Amino acid sequence: MQGTSAMATVVTTQARWLMHDWLFNKVAEAYALSADWDERWHIGGTLDELIDEAHLSPRWVLARIERFVRN
Repeated sequence: MQGTSAMATVVTTQARWLMHDWLFNKVAEAYALSADWDERWHIGGTLDELIDEAHLSPRWVLARIERFVRN
């Protein structure tokens, strides 16, 4: 694989499998950030609680970006 696509991943509010066109390799899949990261439904709480549980709050997104950049 050439270019920047080999070093890319996705952040999405949709299901991870919907992003398959942009997940170019297993590394991209490993670092993808999606609401279904744990393969289960998130079913309750406030909007902020739900976003945090789905790992889509700013602290989770920043942590995942930092991990991606470090590695």
